[in-house]
Amino acid sequence: MQQKIIKYVATNDRGMRIGESHHNCKIKDCVVDQIRDMHEDEGIGYRTIAKRLGLSRHTVRDICRYTRRAQTVEHWKKVEIVGVREEPELVED
Repeated sequence: MQQKIIKYVATNDRGMRIGESHHNCKIKDCVVDQIRDMHEDEGIGYRTIAKRLGLSRHTVRDICRYTRRAQTVEHWKKVEIVGVREEPELVED
């Protein structure tokens, strides 16, 4: 049986997906917030954060400087995913 799943994704002012809604996203929004909190509030350096989270120092630097993952949500777009199948249940004899 096919299902239809409705999902909301974050978009910028041009209607493009941003943050963890983007198809190429590898770092979740909560991790981005954690990185910024560690640096801005606790004063932890890029190298230390990178080692703790298993990321490159350059990625952490760009996130902290807001040159990466700096867009804000303008709209939420409704996306329907059709064709998701439920796994058949195992029936034992």
